[in-house]
Amino acid sequence: MNTSFVRAAFAASSIALVATTGAHASTASAIAKYDVTSAESSIYNGSGGHSVWLPTGVLGGGNKAHFDFSPAGSFKVFDDDTATLTGNVISETKGSGYGFVVDAKFEKTMVGSGGPKKQLSSGAYTENGGPIDTSTWSYFKMVSGTLTGTGSLSHLVFNLFEAPADGSAPFQLGDGASGKNLNFGGSGWFFYGTTASGCDATGSGCYQGDFNLDLTAVPLPAAGLLLPVALGGLAFPGRRRRKAA
Repeated sequence: MNTSFVRAAFAASSIALVATTGAHASTASAIAKYDVTSAESSIYNGSGGHSVWLPTGVLGGGNKAHFDFSPAGSFKVFDDDTATLTGNVISETKGSGYGFVVDAKFEKTMVGSGGPKKQLSSGAYTENGGPIDTSTWSYFKMVSGTLTGTGSLSHLVFNLFEAPADGSAPFQLGDGASGKNLNFGGSGWFFYGTTASGCDATGSGCYQGDFNLDLTAVPLPAAGLLLPVALGGLAFPGRRRRKAA
């Protein structure tokens, strides 16, 4: 991977990660787009795959708390240093009548004080002879967000906040960053809860969930191709190297 080119592209754009369900709020143009699906478990982490994990008394534990994007969500990066993640997630056990619309906003940041979240087995990382180089990852802090219930959950609206609140473990993006497999993806913890529960940015009154996502690059019209080519380098060269190996 040409990491210097990729880092230059990120530095030039200072990208933020935003999830919304409507049109982009400004006249910004999309410069990169990804389909978003669940990061499935692999030999490097066999704990099970999902897009969103929401363990609460309302939803129940285990697979009842697992939700998948269906159809694939859409993650777009814009030329005003923002991005959007849109789509619907549905329950792995109860199906399409039991889900949420995801709407969250993030901003680009530095790696947290806790360092990269290494949730794959140790042999996956370069320091142990594996293919995943965490120095190529990018990091994003959550600014705001909601999960709006659909179907049988339409009475629920959860607010989303950064977790931990001190920013020590922000959302991470890159090859192997989902914590489930070696694919290009992302993962991050978040606090969530209702206004009535008093859930706030400190985590008070909140539950804690997480995102575990695979991201696949989608072509854009010619006017938006330059930076997506650079960003796409994050997704594909590593895979080609692993296939060749």
